[in-house]
Formats: sequence, C-alpha cells, structure tokens
Amino acid sequence: MKVDAATGIVVVGAGDPRPEPKALSAFLERWVGDERRYPVSGLRKPFIRARAKMRAHRRLEEAQRLVTVDSPFLRVAGAQANGVAEALGGEGYAVAAVGGPVADEVVPLMRAEGMRRAIVVAADPLSIRGHRLSDFAQFEEAWLAEGGVLDDLVFVEEYATHPAWQSALVALAKEGGPRDTARATWLFVAPGLPKVLARTEEDFAARSRALAEVLARDLGLPADRWGLAYLDPLVGDRGLMPSPTDLIGAWAKDSVRDVVVFPYSWGSDRLETLHKVDIELARQLRERAMRMFRIPCLNDHPELIAALSRIVLDASNEAPASLGGPRP
Repeated sequence: MKVDAATGIVVVGAGDPRPEPKALSAFLERWVGDERRYPVSGLRKPFIRARAKMRAHRRLEEAQRLVTVDSPFLRVAGAQANGVAEALGGEGYAVAAVGGPVADEVVPLMRAEGMRRAIVVAADPLSIRGHRLSDFAQFEEAWLAEGGVLDDLVFVEEYATHPAWQSALVALAKEGGPRDTARATWLFVAPGLPKVLARTEEDFAARSRALAEVLARDLGLPADRWGLAYLDPLVGDRGLMPSPTDLIGAWAKDSVRDVVVFPYSWGSDRLETLHKVDIELARQLRERAMRMFRIPCLNDHPELIAALSRIVLDASNEAPASLGGPRP
C-alpha cells in the first residue's frame, strides 16, 4: 500500500547544535537546562549560573571538536525520511527543531513542492514527551501559516512498543553484537532526564526499562547479563536512573571483561551518542581493561526503513481518508 504522492514524510527531532553561540545557547537551554537552574556544589549562589553555563558550553564545544562531524542527525534523518518515502510514495523531509533547518524553513519548501499532506514522525521512538510535543507544535504552527489544514497532518508520536520497531532493534543487535550474545554483558543506554524534567516525565524511566526488558528477553539474555543506564549526568535520581559509570564500576569488580553497549532508544546516532558513547564511555571501559562492542543506532539500516515504513503506514491507516486525524 502507498500513501498519496502529495504527502510529505517528515522526520523531526532536536538535531545537532550548530557552532554559533546563539545555536549553542538554544541547544543548552533544551538539553542541559539543569546546570543553569540548580546549585553547583561548592559555589556561592551569585556565581552558579555563569559558572555552570560556562562548563556546559565547554563540554559541548569539546564534543564537537572531538567528533568532527557536521550534524549526523540531519543527514540520517533525511535518509530515513527519503527511504520511507521511496517505500511508500510521497517525498521525504527532515526538521531539526533546535539545530535547524526548523519547521518554518522546511514547511514553505514542502508547500512549494506540492505537498498537501504531511506525516510527521518523531526522530526517536522513546523520547521526552514535552520536547516531542513542542517539536510537533512548531511544525503545526508553520503548516497553518502556509495555508495547510489540521486534517492533513498526522503525528507519529511514540512507537517504541511497535512490533516492527522492536524486531528491527533485535535484528540489529544480533548483527552487531558478539557471536555468543549471552556470554557478554550488555549495557543498554538511554537518555537521562534533568531534574526539572523528571518531575513532568515520571514514566520515562519505566518506559525505557520496559523496552530494554523486551530486547533482553528477545536476545535471550539472563538477568545478570544486562543492565540499563542513562547517559545524561544531570539526572536527579541515580537510584532510578543509574549512570553508565555506576554499572561499569560494579561490573569491573565482578571481573566482567566484554561489554556490549547498545544505545537502543535513539533512532539515529548524533553528537550525543557519538561523543558520550564512542569517546567518553569507550574511555571508561578501556581504563578498566574491558572490551567494548558497540551496537550502532538503526540510522538508515534497511531494517529501520522497513520498520518505519510499517509504522508510518499504520498511522496513516488509522487516520481519516485525508490522512488527517486527531492531533497528539
């Protein structure tokens, strides 16, 4: 089954920050806001925000220097959208709500190219709801400003529980992991939440763990052969969301030597995973004489394109004939 040829398949996420100061500030405002809102141990209150902001900027700039990439998110999101469009019809587009191009730039292009409808897909299957809905709201506003109507929009909000997506993740893990999956120890990593968001995203940790448990089961992993950690060091509850450092330290004491790192809750690799996983986490494992197997994100893998096509088609089938439907 195909979608109408005048349908835009749009993958939307935050994107990677551009190096200009204004873009870096916008990125920090969204992703590391806690460092600017909460006290830093050992500093008097008047100095908290300036010092914390400086540290956050420095880390981000260092990450960009080490990774030396030009928005891998945007390249992969575009490949995903184009792959789904090739499978189902329509045209593919990518929107990076923070890094750009933003919806105000993409929607006019879509309308100029004859797109009368849009299916808007969150870039990550399991993400922060407040951010995702903000991204959708920006797209909706831009769509209306260009003369579009709400009935011609479909939003695919969260699809981590879709069987096609879970099957694709398992296939990827088997392809990229060690030959004997159960002999190594698996580290599933998800994005952590700043404290300010943890209060409004109470079920995020539960949803992250539920997906990890499904993957561990389908991979045949015993309970003592896997763990779940969260990359963001600013998370408030370390008991609820342990960091990779917490688990690696405990595993090193148990003489674990092979660790499979699986950033399972991102739809594509980007600055966040390329730096925090491939540089910072890899260094921690080397320092403990532990060998790392890295499972890539699905990116534009054929399994991803097939799964996302199924998810998009299911969403369009659930909408009215116009491909509209209720907004999220």
